[in-house]
Amino acid sequence: MGLAAQSAAGAIRPRRHAMTTEEFEDIIDRSGAFNGEPFASEQEVRDYMTVQNMESMFGRRKPCPWTQDQLDDAADRIIDEHLHWIVALT
Repeated sequence: MGLAAQSAAGAIRPRRHAMTTEEFEDIIDRSGAFNGEPFASEQEVRDYMTVQNMESMFGRRKPCPWTQDQLDDAADRIIDEHLHWIVALT
């Protein structure tokens, strides 16, 4: 994974850390990110991949095992690689 990601708007976002494939797969598996309908937008991916959302889905008694930076990196990878989200063809 590179050190920067480019958003749909073209803005370059620095990566927070180099996420390994194993870390990414752990987040996807344990968060259930690919279990439902595909994401409809970049913003929907980002809204899903937040500590607040993880805690609301899985309960606040068990703290989210990831930092927001890790979830942001996972969101970047989902968006950059067009994983489990609908990309409008124009």
